Amino acid sequence: MIVDPPFNFRSLGFLVASRHEFTRELLHFALEAFQAEDILDAADGWGVLRTSAAFAPDVVLTEIDISPMGGAEVARRLREGSPRTAQAAILVFAHRPLARDVLRATEAGADDVLRLPFSARFLAQRIVGALARRHPGMRTTDGIDHPSPPAPTCHLPEWPPVAKGAVVFHQEPILTPEEIRALTSGAPSLASA
Repeated sequence: MIVDPPFNFRSLGFLVASRHEFTRELLHFALEAFQAEDILDAADGWGVLRTSAAFAPDVVLTEIDISPMGGAEVARRLREGSPRTAQAAILVFAHRPLARDVLRATEAGADDVLRLPFSARFLAQRIVGALARRHPGMRTTDGIDHPSPPAPTCHLPEWPPVAKGAVVFHQEPILTPEEIRALTSGAPSLASA
């Protein structure tokens, strides 16, 4: 898999899924800022599965609460589907992702969970990170092998204070699935550490 520096998505196929046409249009606009040309839409979870089976996108962007099954179930079914859909980078997004939804999505196979709104550049960075994790040894056209980024992260900016040890990027705390489990299970050790 090759991605041009800094981000040129011309060679990648995208599937954008949201029940809101306006959100799909905004995501198209953000992707087109990085030369994405091959972008398909879906308005519901069944549409994601049908389109993915026929199109085999490199990247799937889906709402966490897309009807009728939700983003976590979409991610699970894509991962369990054909080998072509199982290799797609899956990014799930929401306006206010709840910790349990983030945990379900990442456990089901989503590569990242993003909180809306986000910039086109932030989206591009998260896509490249998800692709690098999904395809270790990914190369860019600059000829440099780029190491795979760390394991998937979850963005929960509405959770002050930030747990000790969380990395802050773009003013959003980034928590690992293990940190989210600890925070949501009532384990005081992480929050008070």
